[in-house]
Amino acid sequence: MRPSEDSSEVAWRTLDLDVFEFSAQEHVYLAMHIMNALNIPAALNISHHPEPLRQFISQALDMYGDVPFHNRFHAWSVFHVTALLLDEARASALLEPNEQAGALLAALTHDLEHDGVNNAFEIGTCTPRAKRHGMGSKGGILELHHNQLAQQLLTDTQLLEQLTDTSAERVRECVRASIRGTDMCNHFEHVEFLSQLRDTLRWFARAPIDRVALVASLVHASDLSGQALCEELAAVWGDRCLQEFKAQAELEALLNLDVSMDGRDMPSKRASMQHNFCTNIVRPLYELLADIFPWVQPMLNSLNLSLIHI
Repeated sequence: MRPSEDSSEVAWRTLDLDVFEFSAQEHVYLAMHIMNALNIPAALNISHHPEPLRQFISQALDMYGDVPFHNRFHAWSVFHVTALLLDEARASALLEPNEQAGALLAALTHDLEHDGVNNAFEIGTCTPRAKRHGMGSKGGILELHHNQLAQQLLTDTQLLEQLTDTSAERVRECVRASIRGTDMCNHFEHVEFLSQLRDTLRWFARAPIDRVALVASLVHASDLSGQALCEELAAVWGDRCLQEFKAQAELEALLNLDVSMDGRDMPSKRASMQHNFCTNIVRPLYELLADIFPWVQPMLNSLNLSLIHI
């Protein structure tokens, strides 16, 4: 069944869901369906009037541009995997309802207005957003920009109006920490946190700071999930990432900047680049996740299979 406004059930609880099959409107319908399935309107105290949530989803997805990788398909895929980690992997058992809402809202907005270049390019070319957020700011320029837009969207859609100030701030904190946590500079902090969580899960204190850290780690893992999906989808995401790297390299050459990656050699280097990234970055993260949440094991298996075929 294709998602529609009247859909009562859509088979979304699968890692094989092909996000590229759906239109922008269908992405909104299906995202809203998942939000309802996970009781997010109730968490936001808008069960009787969930329209602000639908508006938030629609406006967020509209804020993604036409770049090969960091587009609405990527945002929706990250949202989908986050939902699966919360629901199927049962990570929700460690979080409060408003924190679960924060995780899903962050997943949808974590790359708002991404233009297909990295933080180094933003700083090197003194882009308006780099100047706005400070060239020496703590945190990535892009992540600061994405978070600013996400926080403003929460305000503009009045999505948190029915929550207490404390609960609303917790949602915002989860969104802020999760978006900033997608900066790869923070990757090993997530690995260290998950390692500690794995070793102390039975005594997990569920302190607010730990729950926010878990939300950020779940969104980060979802952000890197492309190579842990089925082989066909992993190949598509790998190709799209390569296209974006190549486009940046060409732009750097055009602007007489130091070229971060030689676009001419990139196809031949793709295998080693992808293998190193999956082996040294993605796999250790997913090994920890699978230890904590056994449902993740098939994703780790898919990742290992992809490594064989790279």
